[in-house]
Amino acid sequence: MRRQKAGNTTWGFDLGGSKLAAVVLPIRAGVLRDVVEPVAQRLWPLPGRSPHDLRACIDEAVVTLRAAHGAPAAVGLAVAAAVTPAGRVGASPNLGAPAGDLLARWLTEATAGATVRVVNDGNAFLHAELHGTSGPIPGCAVGVVLGTGVGGALAFAGRVRTGPHGLAGEWGHLPPPREADPDALGVPCGCGRSGCIDALLGGRGWLWAARARGLAVDSPEAAVGALRHGHAAALAARADYRDRLARAFALWADLLDPDCIFVGGGLASVPELVADLGPLVAAFRYGGRSAPRVEVGRFGPAGPAIGAALIAAGIGAASD
Repeated sequence: MRRQKAGNTTWGFDLGGSKLAAVVLPIRAGVLRDVVEPVAQRLWPLPGRSPHDLRACIDEAVVTLRAAHGAPAAVGLAVAAAVTPAGRVGASPNLGAPAGDLLARWLTEATAGATVRVVNDGNAFLHAELHGTSGPIPGCAVGVVLGTGVGGALAFAGRVRTGPHGLAGEWGHLPPPREADPDALGVPCGCGRSGCIDALLGGRGWLWAARARGLAVDSPEAAVGALRHGHAAALAARADYRDRLARAFALWADLLDPDCIFVGGGLASVPELVADLGPLVAAFRYGGRSAPRVEVGRFGPAGPAIGAALIAAGIGAASD
């Protein structure tokens, strides 16, 4: 396929369990100034998880973006899967998609030869928080993505740690700490086990908490709606969910003593679930220590796509 002349934008994609999100950044390479501001953001719902569905969605996204912005200089793709430093992509319990190298090849073909960088979505989210602005970088930071499932990342001095197997910071398939409800330990997880943090703190976990309190809802969004209408069962489910979340954050706090925990993903846009967690986290810390700063990601749901684009453009410290 003939390579198109690269434009002055870098594209970032975030492939999740239910959608393909995209951002277009006005950068090619170099040092970012001030705060990154996408020139465009788009969202395409996934019609299904088959290879045909994913390929069709990617092709539609590329055609739409290229018509508006020209060919990209580089493309970053964030996926909910382990990605090694060499770019090898492992299985994804929540995505159910083809291997990341196949997705990268599709993007390369669709963009007529653009360089594509595939990264873990949690790592991309944390990279955006650390390098999407010109502000100070914390010595130790944790990134938590509360989406369909749960992702995680950690960074030291601005460098996101990947690990030899691409699993550094991936806490979603650990058991929850000191779970108060024995029924929660039986909640099935996409990895094949039960009671994982992923199953209890992602969107499905919030839905399970609502149903466990007797709320008749069929989606996480419906449970949020009931919460905002003051439904008693939803309010009780909120307390249950925040308790679990604070216990899990206290695990990070005691293990790493980070300066900050950044929270992203779809549930991070629900302040009723994630706001003012500091006092709760501190209550579960060993020795009565204070909690690290808990901050909702500044870029909202676009964080992983922005981080993937920044990594593709070579902005910010490389992961290791």
